[in-house]
Amino acid sequence: MADPRGRRWSLASLASLLTPSVGDERAREALQSALSALSLREEGLDDEAALRVFARLHGQGGLIATAARRASTTITARDEAPASRPSAPTLVHGGESSARATPSNPSSVAMISRGDIVDLLAPAVGRVEAERAVDKAAAALAFGAQGSLVNAQRVLEAIAAEPGLVGITARFAKARLALRGK
Repeated sequence: MADPRGRRWSLASLASLLTPSVGDERAREALQSALSALSLREEGLDDEAALRVFARLHGQGGLIATAARRASTTITARDEAPASRPSAPTLVHGGESSARATPSNPSSVAMISRGDIVDLLAPAVGRVEAERAVDKAAAALAFGAQGSLVNAQRVLEAIAAEPGLVGITARFAKARLALRGK
């Protein structure tokens, strides 16, 4: 069935969605295996076929499955209206949105919501796993629905201590959050 949006995926374009997580060679090997098992060609795949390929990779477990889930999300997210996609965390200072705290004003403290922390982790580990990790760390650190940038960093530090992809993702999220606060 033809994709109503006219998008077409090739082996190379599908691999580009997996490569950041698993490397180009492993991505291409996994995709070729899935395409073969599904009796699909390497060129001209519509979104539905691309999602079937990634669904096949979900069953392999490990990093390739995680990368395939993220790639599936990327494909389906392209269908959403831009307004429905999560935006970058907004740092709030004294009730006003800003990208930087002013040291001269002690009441101006950068704030970030728990949902923004989840949004930093969700693209790599999935929303459910991100919420689980943030809820666990936030509860241990008494981080409410919204907290200071410093306390958000502490939540990410606690998550970074966890093994596996969620810990690695939290380390990167912590760095991204630090850069946004400057």
